Amino acid sequence: MSAVAVLSGQRVSNAYQGDTWNDVKSRIAGEALTNGLIVYDDPTTAKVKISDATTSSTTQQVYGMVIEGSSVGAGQAVTVMRRGVVAGWDLSAINAGALIYLSTAGGIDTAPNGTKTVVIGKVVGSERLDYAGNVVKFLEVDFATLSVIT
Repeated sequence: MSAVAVLSGQRVSNAYQGDTWNDVKSRIAGEALTNGLIVYDDPTTAKVKISDATTSSTTQQVYGMVIEGSSVGAGQAVTVMRRGVVAGWDLSAINAGALIYLSTAGGIDTAPNGTKTVVIGKVVGSERLDYAGNVVKFLEVDFATLSVIT
């Protein structure tokens, strides 16, 4: 297993702005959040907080992925991708079709870890090529259909 990093000099963002399949929400952060974190909807505060594959059943739930901005403090608005295609992750060494999982620290990983297995999405190819002629890969997510696997 290995954590998936954000590409150097990049930020996690919506790969296809304006796509009607996308579901992007503006929410209020319940704690400090940074770009790329997986968040859950805290039922007691109605704010989003960092998901975690190791602690309580509440934090193992997933609502979406923080995109666009770099970081926000508690009480500030944050953009969250619920469904769509996300750019900015270094997926170059990961095969298209591979599943990506919630990590123990709110990020994403190439294999399950923690006390529960939470699939975040899958790697997909795109119509874009990088400077070396390789297909650019994105992460496709649909948090509305995700569930925790015990």
